[in-house]
Amino acid sequence: MKSKSPWWFCEPVGAQESKITFMSDAVLVITATFAWGGTAYTQLVDTRIRVEKYMEGLLSWLSDDRFKKIVMVKNCSTAINVDILKELAEQNGKDFEFLNASESRKAAYRGKGYGEGEIIRFALANSRLLREATHFYKITGKLYCPEVGRYFDDEASNYFFVNPKGAPEFWLRRLGAKLYRFEYPNRILGWLRRFGLPIRLLRAAAPGMIDTRMFRVEKDFYERHLNRSYRRVQDSCHYFIEHAFFDDLQGSSAQLIEKTLPLVGTSGTTDLAAIDYSPEVKQASRNIARRLLTVSQ
Repeated sequence: MKSKSPWWFCEPVGAQESKITFMSDAVLVITATFAWGGTAYTQLVDTRIRVEKYMEGLLSWLSDDRFKKIVMVKNCSTAINVDILKELAEQNGKDFEFLNASESRKAAYRGKGYGEGEIIRFALANSRLLREATHFYKITGKLYCPEVGRYFDDEASNYFFVNPKGAPEFWLRRLGAKLYRFEYPNRILGWLRRFGLPIRLLRAAAPGMIDTRMFRVEKDFYERHLNRSYRRVQDSCHYFIEHAFFDDLQGSSAQLIEKTLPLVGTSGTTDLAAIDYSPEVKQASRNIARRLLTVSQ
């Protein structure tokens, strides 16, 4: 480790290797919200297109031999034909579980990270596969990591990627930093913002951001350190789930890696794809989405 590296930095597992690492009994948790639901800072709002994008990610993981156990969880009221997904999983030899969490009532004004946290908490409480697991991988549903074996393996415990370029700390943030780490004072800040207090007085960004799109974590570690982090999300104050995770992981045994994880797929925030799927995957996803949304009344 270089002396200039921050205290939390470590090299990613297998970063210099190109071999595929098989994830043995690891469970992959895929989070999904098919309907926009009015959530702030979301550009991708068309339900049909959102379902297509989620199918791009799911098809890619179903065809990936590195994961045998997959849990997909959505938290919206969009009706789909779940049997189609189960058939696809069976065809690909996956132990597949689909869960439907309640629609998030607070995500619309607290932020999409709030809904994401609710999804994971619901999965931990209700998933058969997670009940039997000691650890899990989490991926945001529209995304796929083709080089997952280069960055994770079964020896990498509580493994998170981090962007250290957080917003400059305003003096009021430094003065009241602890307020953002407690749920009730945090809510007061959110209320003040909704009543018109200028954002520059409330900006709550931590000095770093965890890449919450994909991570590997021990189940007990997540429940101990991160299971309630989402409850402090205040997007209107620029305090996102990425900031809450960063704050809550300080002083823990988590491995934080200053590196960008290469992911394929579309962001729901920007409606842009850093690396897009192949035409074949996109066409298959459109066909599956059409079938999923054709639910008999």
